[in-house]
Amino acid sequence: MIMNRMIIAVVAALAAVGCCGEKAGMWPELSGEWNVIEIDGTMVSADSSETKPYIGFSPADSSIFGCAGCNRIVGRIGIDEDATVADFSKIGTTMMLCEDMSVENMFMPALAAVKNYYRVSDSRIELRDADGKVRMVLESSL
Repeated sequence: MIMNRMIIAVVAALAAVGCCGEKAGMWPELSGEWNVIEIDGTMVSADSSETKPYIGFSPADSSIFGCAGCNRIVGRIGIDEDATVADFSKIGTTMMLCEDMSVENMFMPALAAVKNYYRVSDSRIELRDADGKVRMVLESSL
């Protein structure tokens, strides 16, 4: 139950991180669905009782959606006027109890710690915490 309350109270933000002259942090580049392939340095492999986690961003209506491994996540994202900071503290989840919650139990705390992102390539982004530690690696689902 504590985890479910924490899920509903998740506060995280995405902010721009520039590197090597490349401009990062433009909101439209996150558009679409991204498979979560790594959480806190652990490769994600959902077993038959879990769904592979993913995060989707829709700039048209400022929404976030996805699956944390068991429960679905949905919400609206507040974007600052420079389109460099996204606050997704208004995320809700379903509250199912699955046989194996191990991926979700890693997913939600990592997501809660995210403060910015870095686009590694056209098909991969890293979600990082305030100290720059990579909390999640996402890969384009296309």
